[in-house]
Amino acid sequence: MTHIVFRQIKMFSKKSGKCPGCGKRVSKQQTFCHTVNPFNKDEHGNVKSPDHVYQDVKKEAADWKPDFTCSTCKG
Repeated sequence: MTHIVFRQIKMFSKKSGKCPGCGKRVSKQQTFCHTVNPFNKDEHGNVKSPDHVYQDVKKEAADWKPDFTCSTCKG
């Protein structure tokens, strides 16, 4: 059995804002990850280069809009 490990491109994003319920300051963080692999293709069917995959991860992290509702207001 063969086990293939593809190269990962990761980016960490941390954003803070105010809870819409109580106004308390809340921070959220998330790691975004994509792999460079033969199945990750662009719109023309070409395999994405590590630079293109990095741009995708960077865009996903920038577009991320977390829910700043604090745990007290959620529960």
